[in-house]
This record gives sequence, C-alpha cells and structure tokens, in this order.
Amino acid sequence: MNDIIIYYSRTGTCKKLAEKIQKDLDCPIESIELKEGYGNYLSSLLRYQREKKKAIEPEFSTPFLDLESYERVILVYPIFFGDIPEFVTYYLERCAYKEIELIPVSNSTATSNEKSLATLRERLPKAKISHPYWQSKFHKGDFPSWIWRVKAGMPEEE
Repeated sequence: MNDIIIYYSRTGTCKKLAEKIQKDLDCPIESIELKEGYGNYLSSLLRYQREKKKAIEPEFSTPFLDLESYERVILVYPIFFGDIPEFVTYYLERCAYKEIELIPVSNSTATSNEKSLATLRERLPKAKISHPYWQSKFHKGDFPSWIWRVKAGMPEEE
C-alpha cells in the first residue's frame, strides 16, 4: 500500500501515536502546523471555540499536500469538544486528492470517535473511511490487532 500519515498534535500525544504507526507502516509522515500555536489547554479550548463559532480559518505553516499519489491517508488527531478539530478537516479539504481511503486515528480524554467519523464523512465525501481507531484515558484501543489489519490491507469499513 502507498500510505501517508498526517497528524496534528498540540501536546505530543498524537505525534507519538503517529510515529508508532509510522514505525509499523514505514511510510511518510507529515505534521499539520499552524502559524500561531494553540498554547495551553484552557487557551486552546477558548481559541478553538471562538474560531469555530465565528468560522475563522487559522493560517497554516504546513503547505497543503498533494495526496494524489497515495492510496491511503492515516489521519491522527485529538478530539476537541467531542469532535475532530475544525482546522484539521479544513486542512484536508485543501489538499489535492482523488478518491482515497482515509484511516482516522483519534485520541481523547474520554470522548469516543463517533462524532468525528460523522464529521469526516460529511466534510470529505470523496474519502472512504475505514479501519477507525481511537484511544482515550478510559478506552485503550487494541493497537496490535488494529495495526495488523491495516498492514494486511484487510477490507474493513467502520
């Protein structure tokens, strides 16, 4: 499979998860970087809420990628307010891609990935969502089993 990992990480947790996946899949990895970081937990929540309410699109220091040559995109992201951060989907919408397989990998304190999967389906209709994985403080996903299925390219829709 021709894969790429794209991740956003404010605290480093999603970065570690993305690097763990990269070690198993041996594929390129790209970080979504904002020109102005989100800062500490409280300030990031307030800023994110303000941006979402006013439909403010942050500026990225990461260039938008051309994903045309990839079969699968593994997207690693945190859950903000029960959902994928708005700017992560905004970033992906601006990347060039054909119909691709999108493998969402999320991390949260307590929230599941259900709402973020619905958001991805709505915002990225050309992407085929498969092999979703999530972990949280209270839900430890079965990473070895999940990565085995992803590596094997087993067909699986969520």
